[in-house]
Amino acid sequence: MKGALILAGGKAVRFNGAKKALVTLNGKPLLQWVIEAVRPCVDEIIISGDSDVTQFGYPVVEDTFSRLGPLAGFHAGFSVIKSEYTFVTGCDMPFINPEVIAYLFRKGKGHSCCLPKQKEFIEPLCCVYKTADVRACCSTVISQGKRRLWDLIKCLPDPLYISFAEVETIDPHLFSFKNINTCKDLETLQQLAEEMLP
Repeated sequence: MKGALILAGGKAVRFNGAKKALVTLNGKPLLQWVIEAVRPCVDEIIISGDSDVTQFGYPVVEDTFSRLGPLAGFHAGFSVIKSEYTFVTGCDMPFINPEVIAYLFRKGKGHSCCLPKQKEFIEPLCCVYKTADVRACCSTVISQGKRRLWDLIKCLPDPLYISFAEVETIDPHLFSFKNINTCKDLETLQQLAEEMLP
């Protein structure tokens, strides 16, 4: 089984006074964009967030720990996911390419994760993870008082790194990595959405 964990909780989802997951892009909530991208690639979808995202029709798990950022979402999500491998992304990445997801699953088989990396830059929210390894490492990292996703990656026993150039063979403009953090980002991706849609 293949799963997907979509992070849509914690302080990071606040966007100009609104939940980022519910902010609309081209008339559709950001979370819905992400769900539609991952749905063809997986057997199971879990959303890490609050009760206000249950409307999307998938199981929602709330963080156990506070002030841990995305790591709290990893801990909560991986505690319930049943799939052997899990693709993780954020609710603010509307242009994830399903072919990129499928490629990461293929490459990641037999490894703790398949992580796009370019020099010091990593994309831990466009990555496939071995569920059991992350479940074990989340507890270890949190017990050590750490909170960065990079700390989690370094704990994994057998990570596989792939270059951005490798992802570009599928997604030439790396749209899969584009996320929305500001109103300006939203405006930019709104223009992109209009150009991409027929």
